[in-house]
Amino acid sequence: QLHNHLVHIRRHMEGLLAENRQLRERARTAEQELRNQRERLQSLEQDLQRLHQDREDARRAIAQALEVINDLIAEHQESE
Repeated sequence: QLHNHLVHIRRHMEGLLAENRQLRERARTAEQELRNQRERLQSLEQDLQRLHQDREDARRAIAQALEVINDLIAEHQESE
């Protein structure tokens, strides 16, 4: 009788240990996926920041070009 209870307890413990290993593996996989997503998010944020900077640079270049065009138009009108 005691032997049967001990065998039952041992099987139950082995099942718990196996389940624990599976849960640890799932947690490890989930943590790796989370790390990958964080890295991807960081990369996308850096890309977005570069795009914002490029847009600001383009705006400045356009503003400078318009200023030069306005100066040329003014000079041309003065010379007429």
